[in-house]
Amino acid sequence: MMSIVRSMKEKVRVIVCKIWALRPLLARLTAMLMAIPCLMGGCQSEGKISSVSLPEVWQWDTCRMKQLEVDRTPTPSDDWPKVILPHRVLLADQAMWYVAKMKSSADHYLFVEADDGAQIFYDDTAYPAFNGYYYQLPENDDSCWLKIRVLNNGTQGGLKKVQWKNRDSLDLIWSEQNNVLLQLEEIYLSDLYRSDVFLPIDGFVVQGQQSVRFTCWGDSQGGWDTFQSLCNLMLNIPRLDFSIGLGDLVVDGSSTAQWYSFLTCLIPLIEKRVQIFPLTGAHDYNGYYDDLIPQNYLRHFTNKKQSTYTTWSAGPAIFMALDPNGSFPMGLDSVQYQWALNIMNSPSWQQATWRFILVHQPPYAQGRPGYQGDDFIRSFVDTFAEQSRIDFVVSGLCHDFEFLKKMYGNQKTHFLVTGGGGGHLEPDENDEQVQMDTVIKKHHFVLFDINDHNAGLQLYDDRGLVIWAKQIGASTP
Repeated sequence: MMSIVRSMKEKVRVIVCKIWALRPLLARLTAMLMAIPCLMGGCQSEGKISSVSLPEVWQWDTCRMKQLEVDRTPTPSDDWPKVILPHRVLLADQAMWYVAKMKSSADHYLFVEADDGAQIFYDDTAYPAFNGYYYQLPENDDSCWLKIRVLNNGTQGGLKKVQWKNRDSLDLIWSEQNNVLLQLEEIYLSDLYRSDVFLPIDGFVVQGQQSVRFTCWGDSQGGWDTFQSLCNLMLNIPRLDFSIGLGDLVVDGSSTAQWYSFLTCLIPLIEKRVQIFPLTGAHDYNGYYDDLIPQNYLRHFTNKKQSTYTTWSAGPAIFMALDPNGSFPMGLDSVQYQWALNIMNSPSWQQATWRFILVHQPPYAQGRPGYQGDDFIRSFVDTFAEQSRIDFVVSGLCHDFEFLKKMYGNQKTHFLVTGGGGGHLEPDENDEQVQMDTVIKKHHFVLFDINDHNAGLQLYDDRGLVIWAKQIGASTP
């Protein structure tokens, strides 16, 4: 046994050396990518300025087709409002159109940044994104309609930025960047990672005793120093069986480099052989708004035939992880909804002492002004909490810790928001439409210690201090 432990530590040590040798080069290339000048006016090619430019004024309207794909684009009219970018509006779960006439250049890529994502049509032809936010349009000396369909899955959304970027410069940096990523890929897609960091297949069982200890955290999304500190602190938790990431693991799901930064932070837990179950959030779908298939997430954490929602059991608990992020508007499609009902009617759910629903979007929240939680999951939980005896709903999204106990008849359901995994914390003020029992705005993770009789919860901040705790008794059938 000791030789196996030494072998694992040696493998991890070699991996760490390789990663830290390559990360500075990857960071330099990423900085170079960001530094490529945008061309707001004419495009320069071979010393000449072409007539290609981007409009300063756009026309805007809502999209009446509330689905991911559309089979036609609208004909703009003069009464569409005129706007200047960046433009954002308060229209939750709504698609909207931004249109303007323009010429296009084959020497440049069109860069589009939208909140939350965009679909591009030029001269009524759809052009898919590559590398998340770039589009290759055909050369056209005539002005044609550029129509950008923005998909907003949050409260506020809109079109932030449209730019031309030099194609040759981007291709050169992408080529160098891909060479570095290929070297890292040998590590991050190795058996060492895939055996410990994965989305459990449906019906997976965590081997262990009658009591189970696990941590929950969400929204690591780019706050790598903080998230690394939290992972290091989890090493001090004795008998830690597994750890759950509640989505928004990265800022940009289409950025392979960001996923590698995320995976690097997990090395301390991998060395300890702690299984890590990463769930999806909206940011993990960013850059995939043509089809809402999160390729990077799937490649690293699932097998080819596996869905992004699943269930597993551990000791006296059963966990149902939902993924509403693959639908537009955001929610549970009919297939996932029926699957969830089947799980909650199954013997394994009914016979468990503790029943968990895990979903990035919280049903109830207070820590982000203007946001009270998502209606689709609130309706789902309010409908089934009592009859399906839901004990915990654990979420992320809000970058804080929140707790609420709510009674549904005789059923006690506990709502936790644990989105303090690294991203910028929420502002000091709270929303006042929903009253949570507790709101704490610190980076953190939550430790669960559960057995057949009790669930112990402890909130650890980024200094390793327990700043909140709760003991919850199991409900009687």
